[in-house]
Amino acid sequence: AAQAFFEKYGEQFEPLNDDGKAVLTKLFSLIEKDKTMTDVRLVAYTLATIKWETGNTFKPTTEPGTDEELEKRYGSGTAAGRSLGNTEPGDGSRYKGRGYLQLAGKRNYQRVNEMLGFAGTDSDLVKYPEKVLDPEIAYRVTGAMMTLGLVTNKKLGDFINSQNTDYMNARKIIGGLGNAEEIATSDVEG
Repeated sequence: AAQAFFEKYGEQFEPLNDDGKAVLTKLFSLIEKDKTMTDVRLVAYTLATIKWETGNTFKPTTEPGTDEELEKRYGSGTAAGRSLGNTEPGDGSRYKGRGYLQLAGKRNYQRVNEMLGFAGTDSDLVKYPEKVLDPEIAYRVTGAMMTLGLVTNKKLGDFINSQNTDYMNARKIIGGLGNAEEIATSDVEG
């Protein structure tokens, strides 16, 4: 099944190199274990969103910018930083966007940490925010953001269900409707 996907993907976008195939094979194994991925439409939208958010690499990424730039943007002294729960000096850079979907802000790291049971473990995301770059943790965070509505209170199931397939408005799960059309029309179903 993966080989067929790789061929269709290569026809639609560009052929995958060995690294791309390995990264996607890992991602497929994570999706396969995910009990919430019960419908090919959910899988397709999740893959399309990850593709977009990672700049077509399908690898967990880190928000660009120096610590100083991120502090100016999201530090505790800024409105954006306060809205993200960044309360201490350095929180803006410490809790910068990471993962497949750019989890950002101390409050969101804390919520995911508690919800996924990472608090107090070796994978504690508040203590070790860089752990969001681990593909397995990044995928679990993606699931919390998309299927549980963790960040915006909007869930993938609100838009893709037995009555509806609304890829366009599903973008509200991550935030606004920015890039909604590009993701909605990204045919990763193959």
